[in-house]
Amino acid sequence: MCGSVHGAHARLAHPAEARLPEARPMTHTPRPIEDILADADRLVLCGEVNRAREALRRARMLTREQGPADAELGILARLGELELASSFYGAARETLSEALALPWDDTRITDRAYALYMMGALEDAESNTTERDALWNQAKALLHDAGDTAGEARILRVQAGVARRARKDKRALALYGQALGLYTALGHTFHRGMVLRERGLLHRQMERPDLAHNDFETAIELFAMNGNTLDEAQTHFDLGEMLASLGNLNDGREAMLRALRAFSSAGDRKGEARALIKLGNFYRDSAPKLACKYYARCADLAGRLGLAKLEDAALVHQAELEQAARQNAAAAAVAAAAAAQGPSPAPGPG
Repeated sequence: MCGSVHGAHARLAHPAEARLPEARPMTHTPRPIEDILADADRLVLCGEVNRAREALRRARMLTREQGPADAELGILARLGELELASSFYGAARETLSEALALPWDDTRITDRAYALYMMGALEDAESNTTERDALWNQAKALLHDAGDTAGEARILRVQAGVARRARKDKRALALYGQALGLYTALGHTFHRGMVLRERGLLHRQMERPDLAHNDFETAIELFAMNGNTLDEAQTHFDLGEMLASLGNLNDGREAMLRALRAFSSAGDRKGEARALIKLGNFYRDSAPKLACKYYARCADLAGRLGLAKLEDAALVHQAELEQAARQNAAAAAVAAAAAAQGPSPAPGPG
């Protein structure tokens, strides 16, 4: 066993980070096909991508032989998603094109929207922005017409994230606002928190720290309410970074310490290491001994995790502070020795 099926597809990602794990619609398929799909998820968890692809192809063939006909598109879209996440772009395009070529009468609207969304994600990965936007808008319109408000909100959030990373701030702000409105109407507090955290990053990018602070704080409250410790930790981290960059080191340290504790509670060791090096940076000038301790902890943890760049950075910072401490100690010793000798005698008369 390589782990549970739950969260298997959360391991998948493509270069633009455009897809979301919850974007795939649930399908109602016969038990044998469901078993094959579950096997595919397990294989993804085990890193057996090619075997997972084979399993999805078997499931697709079974739907052709046994039905239901309307399950085929959803399975092809899942296969395309896996191929896209594995950077098999040519195969993903072929699979998704085949899915979208299926007759409308033999497909579910939500499955077709999902396939359109994944094709848009492929265009995004290949930097075809015009095609991406058209496909995502088609998917969004289908979900809207089908009354799938959650699906529509997910695409709005993805579009907002793409706009934010492209520095299209006004468009991103409008899209986040639409997504937030839909999630609020649905009562989805976790997803509201995700949108608020991302909008906080946008406000920071737009040099609106007060608005960013408000969004981060509200997101933290929502994550805590839902028990989403990892997302809470990351939001504390983002808030701490922003506050420190504004010169508010005291509040920045407090937020980063909360991030450290939350990462530890969630079992995210990489997150812990990232928070430790930030704390070292925040205490570097005011409390160098404490900063050295944070750097040492970061280097030890990063080394055990195989995070070579982070380990090296922490060791360099630690060495710099230790060298400065030695130099200061040597200078203090010289000054003390000079003071102990007293003033030099005045030269006698010539």
